[in-house]
Amino acid sequence: MTKETPPGSNSWNPIAPDPGTFTKLCSNIGANGIQVEQVDLLLDRDNLYSMRPVHGLMILTKHKPEPISYTMNETTINNSVYFSNQIVHDAYAMHALLNILLNCATIDVGKELNNFKQFTHDFTPALKGLTLTNSHVFRQAYNNLSSSHRMNQEGDKDIYHPISYIKSGGHLWELDGLKRGPTKLGICDENNWLDIVHVEMTKKMEMHNKQRIPATVWAIIEDRRLVYQRRLIGKNYIKREIECKLDYYQPEWRATMDINQWEEEYRYAMNNERNKRGQILFTRLVQSYCESFDQLPPDEQIGVKSILKEYTKQEDIMDAWLQTQDDSLRLYECLGLEDEKQEMYEKNHIRRQHDYMPFIHSYIQALFEEGHLQHLVSN
Repeated sequence: MTKETPPGSNSWNPIAPDPGTFTKLCSNIGANGIQVEQVDLLLDRDNLYSMRPVHGLMILTKHKPEPISYTMNETTINNSVYFSNQIVHDAYAMHALLNILLNCATIDVGKELNNFKQFTHDFTPALKGLTLTNSHVFRQAYNNLSSSHRMNQEGDKDIYHPISYIKSGGHLWELDGLKRGPTKLGICDENNWLDIVHVEMTKKMEMHNKQRIPATVWAIIEDRRLVYQRRLIGKNYIKREIECKLDYYQPEWRATMDINQWEEEYRYAMNNERNKRGQILFTRLVQSYCESFDQLPPDEQIGVKSILKEYTKQEDIMDAWLQTQDDSLRLYECLGLEDEKQEMYEKNHIRRQHDYMPFIHSYIQALFEEGHLQHLVSN
């Protein structure tokens, strides 16, 4: 089965692997609250856990467009798992991301993706892939992220082969678009699936390294701005509850601990530009996303309340108050950093879309007319 552009369809323009591009692609096709990050330290298990909630992971390898031979015994067909074949090489990111997004019930994928999933439910993986690549909506969303200067470099473009990993139905699945179906790798649950996928992907990466095949690892996670905003709401709740306890059991605690000094140091730290940026973003998210502790997901509410139960001694409660202040500062900084990152992604997207060739031609022409070009070339 060779991968060629289906007859009668328009082409998919190549896009380079980039966290900002992949994140924007998710947004363009209607998947809300999604962020894609490259994982540099796959062997670091703690790094993977720090990115939770993780919806899925994928490995990207550079691939030569050769005919693929399939063997049925290496795959398990399961219609409960959405899976499409990689029909068009240039659409690699769309195939890989949909193989993750459409298998996660907790993601708001929007009307377009929901309709597509329902429409293709009973299709074979190859027909799903063909339907995807023939979709004008998906193709346009994809092509809008392609660099204008890359479109004309057909002879020099990279071909990518993605392999996605998801948790579904109590099992870990490998979704390789160049195979006939999804591969069931083993039993897992919400608590251990990252450990299991970590082992599987480490083996795969070691194999690629031995074969000197360039490969990168990507995590499809929840938008970190939403995660940090919810954590800040939790910290604010803890702070208020601690203050209520102290006010009840030790009314003089503010004077005893010299709270004015701590509050002054906190305000000084919040004057940091990144922290101020994070505070502005937090306020904006509170108004549009999650307003109060009662609106947090139930499991997060339980987690916050369980932390409060740990503080029984007076000195522990005071230490917790100070720790909560420090944690809040770090979270505001993280929010500011994420806001800077998203702004950089948007600027890079604008730069990729801009055609610099007219400027370059005019600049070289001006150098030639002013007599500077020959000197610069000779140097």
